[in-house]
Amino acid sequence: LTLALGVKRNCKYLFTYLLGALSVSFFQLNLQLTVLRGFNDNNKLEESFHENTPVAVAAGTREEQEIAWGRQVLQYPSTFAKTHPGSCQEQRDRISEGANRNPISTYRRVLVREQLNLVDPKVILSAEAWLEKSFLPSINSTGLFFIDVGANQGQFAIPITKLGHEVISFEPVPSTCATLKANLAKAGLTATVHCKAASDKVSTVKFLTQKGAPAQSFKQIKGDSTQRPASDITEISTTTLDLVVPKEKTIIFLKIDTQGYELPVLHGARQLFDSGRVKLVAVEFSYYLLQASKTDPLDILDFLADRNYVCTYLGWHTKIKAGTPGTYGVPQNMPPVQGKSISFEELVELVRVFPVEVGGIGFSGWTDLLCWQSCQK
Repeated sequence: LTLALGVKRNCKYLFTYLLGALSVSFFQLNLQLTVLRGFNDNNKLEESFHENTPVAVAAGTREEQEIAWGRQVLQYPSTFAKTHPGSCQEQRDRISEGANRNPISTYRRVLVREQLNLVDPKVILSAEAWLEKSFLPSINSTGLFFIDVGANQGQFAIPITKLGHEVISFEPVPSTCATLKANLAKAGLTATVHCKAASDKVSTVKFLTQKGAPAQSFKQIKGDSTQRPASDITEISTTTLDLVVPKEKTIIFLKIDTQGYELPVLHGARQLFDSGRVKLVAVEFSYYLLQASKTDPLDILDFLADRNYVCTYLGWHTKIKAGTPGTYGVPQNMPPVQGKSISFEELVELVRVFPVEVGGIGFSGWTDLLCWQSCQK
């Protein structure tokens, strides 16, 4: 009996010891996994990002840090919409000279899109195609909030709404806005539609109706309009995104396509950008249309960089056949951009002219900027 009790007591102690050892081992394993989740730059585990744990990017140049961060943002947009999970540096860059300087150094270069695993280099995507084929399928939740400025007939709004997300659309052309509403109704979808132009103030502007041209070819009239027939002029109401977007909303994706008037739209959304409530933004970047509206293309890039957004670009587009109105498409021989990033001026030069050797006919072209908040929040 004494021997039996001793064995039982020893077994109890042995079991307690083993249990404690297993607990320590499990804690160590869990700690190791946590470290790997947080700091493995090349193999981020999806679980850590979706649990909103801080994600650190390994040390490297600012260019390398922004590329690594951009890959995460584009791979896990649902989580990025809800939080800004971490920083590319635990010790953020500080600008020492000048007490009133921004403590975060803005990144004033454009990332080469192939560095971000954005699309197959052989596939040239428009913003619409990228949103529908790449971005929307990567979102693993519903009820996110989108803004569509220059909604046209619903190329953005309809696929977004079908997936259970909320959309506010702006389309200033009355006939096109009516078609947009009809297309939503036909699909059995509900979205908020403003038959107004988003701009930098509440006002009215005059647009020229180009007979026989598509609705998106409406052009804003600058200066004296008395020389034009009244039947060719449409007066459009304008508003700002800062006034319309509910203050409790965070925008997962803002798309701006306003035929050269993208900068006033951005100016009318200063509060949204300054507060960090715009997570991703796509902006049409047309050299010709921006020049026609008296906008320096660099001003768009500067606006976004000043608010700590980093950009890449999508597909290239230009006139590929002369005539009126001509044929527009993709320059088939466009070589890939060299390096990991380019300057703002280099991007402007790329869209300024597309020569014959790349598949153009010597005209300017356009791309779509795709921008997100820098890893240095």
